[in-house]
Amino acid sequence: PPRFHRLLPDYLSKRTFHVRTSGACSQDRPLDVGVVQGSGLGPVMWNVNFAIIFD
Repeated sequence: PPRFHRLLPDYLSKRTFHVRTSGACSQDRPLDVGVVQGSGLGPVMWNVNFAIIFD
């Protein structure tokens, strides 16, 4: 659907990560690959990609 195609770039871009351990936190770093863990859209994206491969 067209709405899904518009949502996808925003969902996967401009993301950052940091590491926290022993009370210290690193600086934010860009995250350019992967899918957001624990999101509802992750399994949907998995199914869409496999549907394309096996279609």
